[in-house]
Amino acid sequence: MPNIKNFINDNMLSIAAFITTGAILGIVQIKVSLKLILLERFIPGWGWAELVLLSVYASFVIHKMKDPARVAFWRRTTWAVFSGVFFAKLIGGLFGIAGAMIVAFITAGSRSILTGLPRLQEADNL
Repeated sequence: MPNIKNFINDNMLSIAAFITTGAILGIVQIKVSLKLILLERFIPGWGWAELVLLSVYASFVIHKMKDPARVAFWRRTTWAVFSGVFFAKLIGGLFGIAGAMIVAFITAGSRSILTGLPRLQEADNL
């Protein structure tokens, strides 16, 4: 039977990444009225499933990056995944998919960027 203490010591960073990611995203899921978790926007109630998947992903990446010989590969891979998701959301938002809109553009002050700058025109009339 594997020793639990050795398992925890060998995987402390991965466990910490899982707990930290889950805790931060859990607070966001509970406290923030704006739906920031992507899956929650498309399928209400499934933000918790995405929270678990992102926590597992964080734990997996930390575990893989502990090997100094493979850090460069995993850094490129994680940036490629991040970039793919980011640009997919950007393109989806630009094509009018409501749930894919990047959060910075959802706020009222930034909405003018996408609507022909009416706020700047209103400011000139003051």
